[in-house]
Order: sequence, then structure tokens, then C-alpha cells
Amino acid sequence: MAVGDPGRGKLLFVPGPVSTSPRVKAAMLRDLSARDGEFVEIVRSIQRALGGLAGPEYEVVLLPGSGAAAVECVIGSALPRHGKLLVAINGEYGRRIARVGAALGVDTRRMEWPAQAPVEPDQIALMLERDPAITHVAAVHCESSTGLLNPIEEIGHAVHDAGRIFLVDAISTFGGTTIDLPGAHIQFLITSASKCLQSVPGVALAVVQRAALERCVGQARGVCLDLAAQWLALLHGGQFRSTPPTHALLALHQALIELSEEGGPRGRGARYAANARTLLAGMSSLGFEPLLPPELRSRMVTAFRYPGHSHFQFDVFHALLHKRGFVLDTSQGGPGDYFRVATMGALYPEDFERFTHAVHEVLTMMDVDWARPAATAVASDTMVRG
Repeated sequence: MAVGDPGRGKLLFVPGPVSTSPRVKAAMLRDLSARDGEFVEIVRSIQRALGGLAGPEYEVVLLPGSGAAAVECVIGSALPRHGKLLVAINGEYGRRIARVGAALGVDTRRMEWPAQAPVEPDQIALMLERDPAITHVAAVHCESSTGLLNPIEEIGHAVHDAGRIFLVDAISTFGGTTIDLPGAHIQFLITSASKCLQSVPGVALAVVQRAALERCVGQARGVCLDLAAQWLALLHGGQFRSTPPTHALLALHQALIELSEEGGPRGRGARYAANARTLLAGMSSLGFEPLLPPELRSRMVTAFRYPGHSHFQFDVFHALLHKRGFVLDTSQGGPGDYFRVATMGALYPEDFERFTHAVHEVLTMMDVDWARPAATAVASDTMVRG
């Protein structure tokens, strides 16, 4: 159990699935038929709540599965047979979009930036000018392999000005920060219940401009992952096309109530920002250096470089924190020796105070003695973005 907080169990400082509230967990403790009228109304309530975060011109399509499944569903449904996809890549999740496109037989072109650099809208605009065959552009909002936040508004303007369609992977941001979908000219937004919406895995969703969704009818490259067919099934009968994850949807329904209680994405984002500031202050006081400069960091995930100390071994560091009730992700985002700490989920600034206290204890046990005094932490280093 987490130090000083009995009853919560281990706390997840990973980029998903995230720690959830007791009420979200309790919502799953009953069985409900997918054909039950109450369940149908719960699904419609979920759609209304999510639609309220997007805007009146958007439809919400609930999908069983992970965020990755939703990425495949959207790409396989949005791209017509003659379409060409440009993928902006500066991390693992951009590369995943490109792999999905290629696997589905979509004509896919990649533009890549270093993992510690943002996607450049001007370069996107130049590529679209040079290649008129490109019909769709995909980008990741928060590249959670590093925690970098890409400028989707500026990218969206470049895509719109070129007359193309914009797809955004907002799996690690939707619900945790405000996103102006119309203002960013986003036609397709993909996300998951188990990130900033603070629910459990099993439900993904696409938020799609209605006109763009209507164009998807009949052009999906698969049967199960047919975005338009799922939308029409929910629209006309309130039903999924196959057995839905009923318990996960009950959890999502409760999670959306809690999102509203917290003040929506703006209120939740303020807590995530406080989490990130607390984490950065504590880790900086222990000598850890953030991977990214302040202007590129998100409030959802922060990456830290490994300390240059011969006694530091990440697997030992991870195991000792795990014993104290703090769970870090064991998959590293790429070369460069860094680890990630997520600040989303049902976590609060005091949890990050306890976390950094535990980190200090673990470093002492590992005989990593390079920590510098807290007074030397740079104030501007705790800046976080949406």
C-alpha cells in the first residue's frame, strides 16, 4: 500500500491504465444486460456527456477495445481506397499510426522529427503543398513516450488551409485538458476511457465531425472495426454491433460524472498541472533532470533522465518503489536512458510528495548520493503545458 495512505492499494504512476476512484471501481460491481433499457440509457448518457466536451457538430462513437484498436478503426474507416495518409512522427505512438496505416494497405507517408522535438506545422504545410495526393494527416497530441505536447492547433490550421482532413490521437489528453476541436479543425479525434477520463480499460471512442463520419459509410477496410457501422447501430438502436464491455461502460458512466464534478477538462487539467509541478519540484530537488524543456512538457507525463551514477539501475529503482506502493512503467520510450512518470489519473499533489519522498529513500538504499539541495531547483523548471 502507498505510504501514509492505507486502503488505496498501489498507485499507478504509469501512462495508462491510470489509478481510478473508489466510486468508479464500485460502479462495476453489478451485472447488467446489454439489451436492458437502463444500459441503453447509460450508453446514451455517456455519449451526451462526451459530446458536450466536443461540440454540436461532432458525434461520439463508442468502441470496445483499447485506444490502439480505435486508431485502427478510424484509419481503416476514414481513408477511402484512393486516400493517402501523412503521419507526423516524433515518438512511438506516431510510429504506431504509420504501422497501422501500412498494415491496412493505406498509402502512408511518414514525416519524422527527433523524439525531443515538436512536430513543425510549417513543414507539414510544405509537404502538403508538394504532395497533392495526400488526403489525410494524422498527429499525436501528447506523445506519451516522452510526455511531449505537439501543437495540434497550429498543425490543424496547416491541414485545413491545404484542404485536407485532420486526425488526432488524443488518447493521453482528452478529458485532462481543453481541446478546441473546431478551432483546431479536427475531423477525427481518438481517445480511450482509461487515461484522462479516469475510467478502466475496455472502452475507446472516436469523436468525429458529423459530415466526415457520414463519408465513412461503406468504406471501412474491416468488418468489426467499422466506425460508421458502429455509429449507425448506436444511433438507431442504442446497441453495439457485438457484445459490449458492459462493466467498463458502467465505470465510464461514473467516471464522467466525476469529471463533471471536478469542473470538466479545465478543472481536471488544473489538478494535473499541480501534480506535475509538485513532481518536478520534488524530483529536481533530488537531482533528476527532466528530459524535455519546460515549453514542450505536458501536464500528463514527465520523463526524467537516468542519473549519471554507476549505482543507479532502473530495474532495482522500479522494484524498490513498487514495494512501497508506487508503480512506474517498465517500458522505456526509446534510446537515451530515461523513465516516465504520469501525473494523470486519480492522483493528487500529496501523492507526488509521498512519491518523491519514497524516491529519496530508494536512492539512499541504492547508495546513489548525487542529490543536490532543494534550494537549487530552478523555478522555471516546474512550468507545465496543457
